[in-house]
This record gives sequence, structure tokens and C-alpha cells, in this order.
Amino acid sequence: MATINLLPQELKEGIYYSRKNIKAIRRLWLVLVFLLILVLVFFALYRLLSTDLSSVKKEVAYEEENIKSYGDLEKEAKKLSERLEIIGKIEDNYPYFSKILTEITSLMPPNSNLTSIEVFKDNTQRAKITGLADTKRAVAIFREALENSPHFSYVDIETIVFDRDRTQKEKFTIFLTIEKDGLK
Repeated sequence: MATINLLPQELKEGIYYSRKNIKAIRRLWLVLVFLLILVLVFFALYRLLSTDLSSVKKEVAYEEENIKSYGDLEKEAKKLSERLEIIGKIEDNYPYFSKILTEITSLMPPNSNLTSIEVFKDNTQRAKITGLADTKRAVAIFREALENSPHFSYVDIETIVFDRDRTQKEKFTIFLTIEKDGLK
């Protein structure tokens, strides 16, 4: 069936342009809705990425703290390693030192203290013992006990001085030779 439009030409043009305007408005609404959806998607991505970024920053800060603590641990480990090396060197140079110390302390009279011991590895020099005792007689008894021990020889008292300032005891120095074979 055919339709014939008998309206005047001005109305025909108005209807034509109104239909065109309706289509244009629909397209404009579609573009606006599409832009709104696009803006919402970008906003959501921005929020998601900024949240992820802040959590990543927190994790990085936490891991940096862990790294710092490991750095401190590494420094402590190096110090400990250095100490162990020194102990190893001492044990290599003086493997019988603990035996010497045990023997000397077992021979000490009551109320006597050792303040220092100097022992040399090659045994070319005599060992030096310094300490504190209540009386000169206690020092003499200690010297005799060292002399009677099979591990020491040539035991000589170098000095005995009364320490009036600090300890109120006799401060003594004894030199002796250590028989290495007896202490190994």
C-alpha cells in the first residue's frame, strides 16, 4: 500500500526535522550515557589502583623494616664471626690454656683470687701469674703447691705488696715454667 502525504510543504519539512532532532537527541543521550559509563569505569580503576598502590607502599615499608633488622642481624653475625675467629686463634695458639687455668685454680689457697695470667705459646718465656691473697703465708703456700705440681717448674715469687687502697689484700706476682707435656 502506498501512502500519500498531502500536508503542506512547510509541515512536511518540520516533521522531517523533528524526526531528525529526535534521532540526534537519542544519539546524544547514548553518547552521554557511554561517556558516563566510561568515566565510572576510569574512576573505579583509579580507586582500585590507588588502593593497591597504598597497600604495596605499606608492604614495601614493612619489608624495608625487615631488611633493616636483617642488616642488624648481619652486623651481629659478623661480630660473632670475628669473635669466634679470635677464639679459634687462641685455641690454636694455646690449646692447653684451659688445663693450665684449671690446674692453677685447683692449687690456690682459700680466699685467693687470680687477676691475670700470661702464657706464651712457644714456652721460651716464663708464664706470669698475678693475684690477690689474704696473707703472705697464703702466697707462699700457693708457690709451694705450684712447685710440687708436675705441671709447673721454676716457680718464683717476684713481688708481694699489700694493696691498702682497693682490696686490703696482698697483691702478688709469680713467674713459672709450664711443662707442656704434662698438660696436653
